[in-house]
Amino acid sequence: MAATGPVLARRLEAFCFTLRSLPMQPPFDSFTPPPDSPTVDALLHAASALLPITPKRALDMAQEALALAGELGYRAGEAQAHLLCGQTLHRMAELQEAERHLVTATGLFTQLGDAARRAQALLSSGMVRRELGEPALAGQALTQALDLSEQIGDRVLKASVLNQQAALSQTSGNADLALEQLSGALAIRRELGDNLGAAQCLNNIGQVHLSRHELPSALQRLTEAYDLLKTVDDPSTSAHCLINIGYVYEEMGDHQLSYDYHARALELARAHGNHTLELYCLNNLAEAVSSMERHQEASELFTQALGIAERIGMRYLSGCAHHGLGRAATALNRPGDAVEHHQQALSIAAELGEAQGEVDALLGLGEAYLALDRQQEARTVLERALPLAIGGESHKQVARIRVLLARIAQATGDLSGALDHLWALRELEQHLFNDERERHTRQLTVQFDVERAHHEAAVSSMQTELAQQAYRAAELKVSEQTRRLAQTQVEVATRLANAAEYRDDVTGEHTLRVGHVSALLAQHLNFPAEEVALLRVAARLHDVGKIGISDLILQKPAALTKAEFETMKRHTLIGGQMLSGGASPLLQMAEQIALSHHEKWSGGGYPHGLSGEAIAPVARIVAVADVYDALLHPRPYKPAWELGAALEEIKQQRGQQFQPEIVDALLALHASGQLPLRTLLHDEGEVQDILVKKSSLPGEAAPSFLPGGPDGGTPPLAELEDKYQQARQSTHARSVTAFTDALTGLANRRAFEEELETGLLQAARHQHPLSVVSLDIDGLQAVNDLEGHERGDTLLRQLALALRTHLGPAGRVYRTGGDEFAVVVGHVGPAQQAGVLRGLERAIQAVQQQGFASTSVSAGIASFPEEAVLEGDLLRLADQRMYAQKAARGQHRAASAAHRRIN
Repeated sequence: MAATGPVLARRLEAFCFTLRSLPMQPPFDSFTPPPDSPTVDALLHAASALLPITPKRALDMAQEALALAGELGYRAGEAQAHLLCGQTLHRMAELQEAERHLVTATGLFTQLGDAARRAQALLSSGMVRRELGEPALAGQALTQALDLSEQIGDRVLKASVLNQQAALSQTSGNADLALEQLSGALAIRRELGDNLGAAQCLNNIGQVHLSRHELPSALQRLTEAYDLLKTVDDPSTSAHCLINIGYVYEEMGDHQLSYDYHARALELARAHGNHTLELYCLNNLAEAVSSMERHQEASELFTQALGIAERIGMRYLSGCAHHGLGRAATALNRPGDAVEHHQQALSIAAELGEAQGEVDALLGLGEAYLALDRQQEARTVLERALPLAIGGESHKQVARIRVLLARIAQATGDLSGALDHLWALRELEQHLFNDERERHTRQLTVQFDVERAHHEAAVSSMQTELAQQAYRAAELKVSEQTRRLAQTQVEVATRLANAAEYRDDVTGEHTLRVGHVSALLAQHLNFPAEEVALLRVAARLHDVGKIGISDLILQKPAALTKAEFETMKRHTLIGGQMLSGGASPLLQMAEQIALSHHEKWSGGGYPHGLSGEAIAPVARIVAVADVYDALLHPRPYKPAWELGAALEEIKQQRGQQFQPEIVDALLALHASGQLPLRTLLHDEGEVQDILVKKSSLPGEAAPSFLPGGPDGGTPPLAELEDKYQQARQSTHARSVTAFTDALTGLANRRAFEEELETGLLQAARHQHPLSVVSLDIDGLQAVNDLEGHERGDTLLRQLALALRTHLGPAGRVYRTGGDEFAVVVGHVGPAQQAGVLRGLERAIQAVQQQGFASTSVSAGIASFPEEAVLEGDLLRLADQRMYAQKAARGQHRAASAAHRRIN
């Protein structure tokens, strides 16, 4: 029976630590060093300085100092030399010899009463014991070191001990305790201004999150660590951090990016001469290529790792390498070799008491035996692995074991046994599903909370502004006298119109223009002058009911759902109700307009489905003016329609949506050039005069309206106009922000979706092609991680400028995501796509000339209507082509990297 899937990969944690040698000082005031002790001290100081740079040279000096101190009977120097020898051998991954020196150093420092150096020796011993797979002895040494650090008040040493205790807690499966210990160490490092130590703590915190599959938190902490490491020179810690970033991307499914980070870490480890770190990198690099099903390459890397591990006596890493070689052999259809390697891995895991290693090896053996059709042996090792996996809560491995045991039982006729395993598997899968769903829900909840906070902040700002305006309006109404009733009505109408604009964030001056055009239409249709003047202001309230519609609907960038559109339609009823019951002719007219301006001449409009003469005449006029302005004027998320196209659209709705005579009036006004806007103050003055006449009783004199205010000051309407203009400018600024990418200055995804919809509508109506280009920068994440986010931002700005320069004249460029851009190009079909792509090539070349020589961009282009008709299909096709190009480039990079390694 052939194996049906690989056993689970084994990750090698990359915890960091700080090696610190204490300055040479006499341990007791009464101690008198021998005459030649300065030579010993000088050798030790030199060895300490060379330790992080050239460990081999440091070891030679430490051994020379040890020999000289022994000859002189200089016990303090001898103890310090043993400590340095142990630390250096640890750095060189010679763990058994390192531990021998550290035990001797601990005993000597105890005899000398040197608590500080004794604590340092215990710390180093704890680290070595952990890597030797001796957790109990490691824990004892670290606990003693922590107690001593607190007794002598050495906070730097305490932070180092906490860091190593966290590594031990993580190895023992207590992630919560590890995070608590690391948080304590991080607080100390930050308080001391120790960037290297803080980076090491952040790296380790990220690794703990990684072990819990909390990938966003892990990547955030690891990125913080890598940013800090750019301020110090420590290749070893940088390599640790790169290892963990690589594993995050592997967990995210981006195996190529994972490979890139592990390869970079391997370069640093080899340059630094750290064999232990080199082993970590080789194993993880092999896992990355194995995930990409490059099993022969994985086998070669595991073989390299095994050779180094056996040479330096790293039994744990030898077991990891054997396990990897076994999995690679199974994948390469060499099950006999797989059995041999997994048996070696099992022997090492049992020797070290490493339960997880035993599970891995037994599961690998089971896979290999099944590939050899040795089902009884497979059943034996899998049944041995099952309780170990259950005890270690290795749920995914438990699931894999049960699947294999069920298949063996079925093949051997044990249907009852197969059913038992399948039922247990079903319960386990439900448990795994719930865990994964809960984890995913937590991540989405965090993202949602962030987005909601941003949204609530924006809504709160808008509501505060509206509340302040409403308060000022109410205060003004209370303070004014009866003789200014008419003027107040106009001001209230203006403010209501402004409020509607604030709710619909993209309208700008739309309501103002609708009022002007409506008045011109009414005048052309011979409405009485008084009604024309009233209509000029009342028309501005046509959408006042939008105050009662949720921002989530009003500001939604995509098309509304059926339910959302039904909610949106209610703004007519809300507006009518808001304006109902007024005795003023202005409010009565505004009520008719707000309620009926979406009714259609031929029927089928809303809210009441009226038709023809049943629709109020002023509402019929505003319906035409509203659509005319919406088509003709630009908004932040779409360009203006050409005048001819807008008029043609309205002509097509003559007798359908609009009354024919009103459409004819609009066309006549256009032909005669009579559509310029008049000033707001003049219009409102006319309305005031009319309202005064209508509000005066027979035989009474009309209240007087003087040019100034009650005290001859600034005219109230002039003040209102100033405030309106300020509010309009503020609203426009918010509109621009809503549709603009802050970093590049390009239009954003919201603008892209809105404009593409409009562009496709125009392209379909006028029967011309339209193309969409999807773009994605290759390797932006690597630039951010390796060179810093400021460098990544510079790349984004340079690309935006180049795209706008070389593609902007033909279309509009958008930034639609972190590393994603799009271009909408009108009048371009499949035959013209090559020209667009040539422009893209020129843009990329321009970016490369600005210091980004390795930059590349994956692109996909699709055209309407030849290749896709619907908006979603068009975008999907462009994205598919872009991702296909990106995948091809990734394979090319992988092949090139393999070629470089071979050569």
